[in-house]
Amino acid sequence: MYKKIFQLGLSRTGTSSFHSAVKILGFTSNHYPTKKCLLNFKYDVLSDIPVLIYLDTIVEKFPKAKYIVTVRDFESWLTSVNHYIKSKSIKKQRGNRYILTVRKKIYGKVSPTEKDYKKAYEEQYKRIFKTIKKKKLDHIVMDICNGEGWEKLCPFLNKEIPDVPFPRRNATK
Repeated sequence: MYKKIFQLGLSRTGTSSFHSAVKILGFTSNHYPTKKCLLNFKYDVLSDIPVLIYLDTIVEKFPKAKYIVTVRDFESWLTSVNHYIKSKSIKKQRGNRYILTVRKKIYGKVSPTEKDYKKAYEEQYKRIFKTIKKKKLDHIVMDICNGEGWEKLCPFLNKEIPDVPFPRRNATK
């Protein structure tokens, strides 16, 4: 039986929706966990890009975990990233050293260019799928932003499909 669930994928790939969904299913979840939480956590589920920074450590510590890879086509993802950067939310992050450190580790810079985003997008997903294949991890790939939801997630987690719509958080208009 699996003990932990990890969402692997970049921010803006449905991570907030995923976080809300697993909470509806009864799991405890931490969205955008700190390093301390990542390595010694009390939650059932961890999600968003901090998980990617410690992917190798997590896989070694939790080889029997469930892994959900959230994906989104690059152009749609970049549009969402650019919309987010122009939003009020990003202003709150500018003073948060942890968030800035995570962004730099994933994207190569605190304020990446489109070229940096493209490179990070390709490298991170290549790394995720290489790790999954090498370690034979129990996983699914979900395109939440393109409509995948309960029908894919619930069977993988051995949960009944709830009688509520799959959450859609932070959707770019």
